Amino acid sequence: MEACPDTHRDYLGRLLHPTEGQGHQQRPGGKAWRLWTMFTSRVGQDPWLSGIQTPQQHLERQGLLLAFARALRLGIEPAAQVFSGSTIERTIREICLAMVRQGFQDPRKQHPSQERLDKPVADMMVQARRADPAPVQQVALPSSIVRLAVQKGREGDEAMSHATSDLITLAFFFLLRVGEYTESAGDRLTVPLRLQDITLWQGNRSIPHSANDAEIALATGVTLKLANQKNGIKDAVMYHDSSGDPVFDPVGAACRIVCRLRGHPRSSGIGTYVDSEGLTKRVSPALIREVLKGATAASTLLGENINPRLVGTHSLRSGGAMRLKLAGFDEITIKKLGRWSSDTYLVYIQSQIANLNEGIARQMALPVSFRMIASPNHTR
Repeated sequence: MEACPDTHRDYLGRLLHPTEGQGHQQRPGGKAWRLWTMFTSRVGQDPWLSGIQTPQQHLERQGLLLAFARALRLGIEPAAQVFSGSTIERTIREICLAMVRQGFQDPRKQHPSQERLDKPVADMMVQARRADPAPVQQVALPSSIVRLAVQKGREGDEAMSHATSDLITLAFFFLLRVGEYTESAGDRLTVPLRLQDITLWQGNRSIPHSANDAEIALATGVTLKLANQKNGIKDAVMYHDSSGDPVFDPVGAACRIVCRLRGHPRSSGIGTYVDSEGLTKRVSPALIREVLKGATAASTLLGENINPRLVGTHSLRSGGAMRLKLAGFDEITIKKLGRWSSDTYLVYIQSQIANLNEGIARQMALPVSFRMIASPNHTR
């Protein structure tokens, strides 16, 4: 900025170095930063490590970071619980990125421009992940169990049961993450679905939320718009038409949500309901999980063989993806509906589902002859 006139230099400096003049008072939120602040306070350091920012003090900065990671791994203060390797890695990354955004040094790297982390930090993360037990993957729920959960909720008299059933329906058909239809603690990119994010359609005509119940019941399709997601993609729009099932139908569920929230602000979460005492409440992830586990336990009478302990909120997203796969839909359709930008969707296509591999061994056992084609460099 030496070539800039003095009158403009200060202005450019404030844009390029936002921490100058305002110090480091803009503290980020979230659990990771709270734990780090508790740790640095205990060892007599500012959480930004502002007093040890010179290149010669890099090992001191990194030593504090490694000590913090060790405390998380051992379950001692500040967390008082044992963190997994992946959670430690995510926590460390959030803390260091917060420092970098405010113009401070990244304790993971000796030089800011280097791509890889310093070896001590990388080794620590690898060792922590290796020591973790095998993750317990939430099982994919078949549509029969999801429908059973929805049906039992619809048969109840409580507004909470009805709201929960409608959320479960939308979550299954639209492959929703739990944070996309319920509120979660902490600072997250995801904006949970709101009343204003639902559009009902009768053919190519949208039905206003102000329409009466009879007009809304004519809806043949529904779109949901996610304002923001964990992957940072904004305003993703998804569409479904009616399933034709009087109990298990995404359009019917959306219609009931619109009618239920008539008179509420358009910004109300789609899991909002009014209980018997007139109090406005919202369906929680814990309640969704409880209902799914209960339906799974009850499904044993129908011949299903799924352990309720392996069922969670992700079972809806995984179950929806599995149902699409078994129905023969291609991977592009599955990825688009589930908003997967990479092949991570394959985690949800669980290989232990017998239907997916049915007949493969029989085909592989059939005798087939084939002739080898010699390569251009092959000589007899």
